[in-house]
Amino acid sequence: MKRAADHPFGFPFPPYPQQETLMRDLYQCLDDGGVGIFESPTGTGKSLSFVCGALRWLLDQEDKCDTPAAAAPADEPSWISEQAHDLALASARRGLPSLAEERLVRARRLTAYEAGGGRRGRTATKPPPRATPRAADGDEEFALDESGGSGEGCADEEWREGEDEEEAGGATRRQIFYCSRTHSQLAQVVREVRRTSYADQVSVVTLGSRKALCVNETLKAEVRGERLNEACLDLQQSARKAKGEEANGKGCPYMPSRGEEAHLAAQAVRDRVLQQPHDVEELAAVGRRNMSCPYYASRAAVAHAQLVLLPYASLLHADTRASLGLQLDGAVVIIDEAHNLIDTINETHSVTISGAALSELCAQLAQYHERYQARLKPSNRLCVQRLLYVVRALRAALLPKGNSGGEAVEKMVGINHFLCSLNIDNINLFELKAFCKASEIAKKLKGFADHQHSVVHRASSSRPPPGSLHAVLQLLEALTNDDADGRILLHLAPPGAPEGSWLRSLHLNPSVYFSPILQRVHSLVLAGGTMQPFADLEQQLFHLLRKPRLRTHSYGHIVPPRNLLPLALTRTPSGDPLTFTLASRASPPMMAALGALLLDLCAIVPDGVIVFIPSFQYEAQLVAHWQADGTWGALAQRKRLFREPREACDVDALLAAYSAAIDSSYEGGGGGHHTERVAAPPRGAVLLSVVGGKMSEGINFADGMGRCVVMVGMPYANPQEMCLQEKMAYLDQAQGSGAGKQYYTNLCMKAVNQSIGRAIRHKADYATIILADQRYAKEAVVQHLPRWIASQVRAQHSPSQACASVRTFFEAWSESQHKIEEQRRSRANDCRGAVVTAAGANG
Repeated sequence: MKRAADHPFGFPFPPYPQQETLMRDLYQCLDDGGVGIFESPTGTGKSLSFVCGALRWLLDQEDKCDTPAAAAPADEPSWISEQAHDLALASARRGLPSLAEERLVRARRLTAYEAGGGRRGRTATKPPPRATPRAADGDEEFALDESGGSGEGCADEEWREGEDEEEAGGATRRQIFYCSRTHSQLAQVVREVRRTSYADQVSVVTLGSRKALCVNETLKAEVRGERLNEACLDLQQSARKAKGEEANGKGCPYMPSRGEEAHLAAQAVRDRVLQQPHDVEELAAVGRRNMSCPYYASRAAVAHAQLVLLPYASLLHADTRASLGLQLDGAVVIIDEAHNLIDTINETHSVTISGAALSELCAQLAQYHERYQARLKPSNRLCVQRLLYVVRALRAALLPKGNSGGEAVEKMVGINHFLCSLNIDNINLFELKAFCKASEIAKKLKGFADHQHSVVHRASSSRPPPGSLHAVLQLLEALTNDDADGRILLHLAPPGAPEGSWLRSLHLNPSVYFSPILQRVHSLVLAGGTMQPFADLEQQLFHLLRKPRLRTHSYGHIVPPRNLLPLALTRTPSGDPLTFTLASRASPPMMAALGALLLDLCAIVPDGVIVFIPSFQYEAQLVAHWQADGTWGALAQRKRLFREPREACDVDALLAAYSAAIDSSYEGGGGGHHTERVAAPPRGAVLLSVVGGKMSEGINFADGMGRCVVMVGMPYANPQEMCLQEKMAYLDQAQGSGAGKQYYTNLCMKAVNQSIGRAIRHKADYATIILADQRYAKEAVVQHLPRWIASQVRAQHSPSQACASVRTFFEAWSESQHKIEEQRRSRANDCRGAVVTAAGANG
C-alpha cells in the first residue's frame, strides 16, 4: 500500500525530537482510547504533528482489515485505477465497503458526471433570481405549522436524497473531528494536511457558518448577521410550499430542486468537496462554480469524511451538533487552542437579556397570540399563552422594586429561587422548550414582527427590532439545569431608567455539557500552545475520569535555550519590593519604577517591546503619570509609542503602524489617536497592551515585533466581582475548600501565559521576558508557567542587574547576527568572483 512519506508518521520533513515525541504520545493516547491534554508551544509545528499522528493512527486502524478492492474498468483514468489498486481498505465494522472503495466510487461517479457534460456551473447562463425570503403581502405563513416540520432538516434531506443505500444514514466508521476556534485556524490545518501525502489518502470536510459559506449574493445583500440563517430557511420553505409554475423564482437557486438530474448535480458537488481538502473560502468557490450551496454540500459530506474540521463552538452545543449531523459515537475529537475551553463552554450556554428586549418581545407575542389564536389548536394555543406568561414574568423581575437610591443594583439568585420568585416553578419548562423547538415559533414570530414593522413603516427605512425569543429559549435551557449548576444575575436599573435593566444566566458547571461528548467518543484530546495550569481542566471537565485514562503532556520548545531570557524582577531602583498589587500599583513610586525600567530597556532592546498591563484603567493611570513626570516624552525619544485601542475595529490599523515602526525608523509627521509623535527618529517601538485584550491572544509578535515582553504584575481578577465570587464558592462546595482559590490563581496564570506566549514564534526567533513583580520569583508561581519557560526563569534583584543581563543577551545575538551577515556577504562575494572568473574564461 502506498504510504505517507518515508517517516513512520508521514511527516513531510525530518521532525524535531519534540515533534516526534508528541506524535508517538498522541498515537498511544488514541490507541488506548484515552483522554489527553497536550501543551506544545506555538512555533513548534503543533498542528502538523497532530495531523500526522492522528491520521497515521486512523489509517492503521483501517489497515487491520486489509482486503483487495474490485477490479477497475479498463477504460477509466489511470490515476483512478492506481488508487483502486493501491488503496484497498476494508471496514472492521458492519461489512461495509472500504474507505478506499468509497473514495474510488466517488471518483468514478464524478468523472462520469463531468464526462456527460453535467456540470451545472458551466451551463448556468442566467443570473440567480432575486431572493424572496417571504411574501410581500399577507401574514398567513407566520402561523404555526401543525406538522412541525423543520426547514433545516428538510434541506439536509434534499441533499441526501438519491444517495446509494450504503451511503444513506449517519457516519458508519471512525471519524476524527478536529476543532479550533476560528475559520482561519482551520484553514491552517487544511494547509498542513496538504503538506502530507495523507491528503491523497483521506477524505476531509470543513464545516463553516452560513455567513462564511453562503454564495447567494442577492440574499446576503438584503440580510446580514443572524438574520441570514432565518432568511435562508425562509427561502427553502417558500420553494417547498410553491406548486407548479408558482415555484419559478421561489427558493434559493443554489439549492437542489426535485428530479434525478438535480440530485446528480448535488451529489457531484458533494463528491468534489470530499475529493480533496478545502478551507471555507475554497468551498465557497466550489459552490459558485457549480451553482450549488457549499454550506449544505459540506454538511451532506460529513457522514462520508474521515477528517472533519469545524469551529469548536459547533461541537460544544448539543443542538448545533444535532443539526450538523455529527455522530460522535466511537469518534476521535481533537480540540486545538483549548486553553479557553471552560470559559467557552460556560459562555456558550449563558445568555444575557435586557429589559428593553423583553418588553419588545412581550408586545410581539401578545400581537401574535391575538392574530392567530383562533387558528391554533388548543394545545398550541396553551403553549403560546404559557410562553407569553413566562416572558411577562421575566420582564416583571427587572422592574425596580423600592430602589430609590438612584443607582443600579445587582443581585445573584439561584435557579430555584428565581423560578419561585417569578411564580413559574409550576410550569413544565421542558415541555415548553420542546414545543418551541418543534413549532419553530422563534422563526415564525420574527417573521411576523418584521411583517408588522414593514406594514407600519412602509415609507420608512427604519430597521425592524431584533428578535429576542431565541435568547429567551436559551434562558429556558439554563433554567432547566440543576439548581447547583447555575445562577441568575439581575441588574436592576434606577427607577428613572427601567429599560436599562438586564438579567444574565451564569453557568457554573461545564461538565454538564462536556460529559455527553466525553462519554460517547473513543478518545478526546485537548491541545494548545499554553495549556498550563492543567488543574482547571482536570477538576472541572475530567474529575469523573479514572486517572489511567487521563494523561497530560507538556513539550519543550524547538528553539535552543540561548534564544530565550526570562527574568523575574523583584526590586525597584531604591531596593523596595516590586509588587504591583491592586493596593500598591497606583502609588507614584511604583509607577515611576516601572517607567524607569522601560526607559532602560528601550535603550537596550532592539526593535519592539510589548508591555502587558493588568487593565485599561491602570494603563491610563500609568500614561497620565508618565506624561506628568516627563517619562512619556523620554520614552518617545527612544521608541515610537503605541497604545492598545479599546475598540476591536482599530486593532488592525494599530498593528500595521506598529509593524511599520519596527521595520523602519520613524520619520515624523502625520497624526494618530493611539501613537505619540516626536521629532527625532526613535528606533523601534513600544506597544502598551492589556492582559485579556486583543493583543494578548492570537497575535503573532514574531522576530522584531516582540524582542522583549514585559509582564507588569500578576493580573488577578477583581475579587469583588460577583460572578467570580459565585464561581469560587461553587468550586469550594463541589470540590472542597481551597478549590475556589486555586481557580482564582489559575485564571491569573492562564492570562500571564497567554500574554508572554506572544513572543518566540519559530525556531530562529529570540526574545527576553521581564516578569516585573517579586511574586514571579516564587517557586509556586514559576511552576504555573509553561515548562519551557519556567525552567529558565532567573530572579533579578535590581533593575540594573536585569538590564545588564538583557544587554548581554542582545549583544551576544548582535554579534551572532553580525557573523551571519558577514558569512552571507562573503558567500555573495565568492559567487560574484566566480561569475567574473567564468566570464573572463569565456571571453
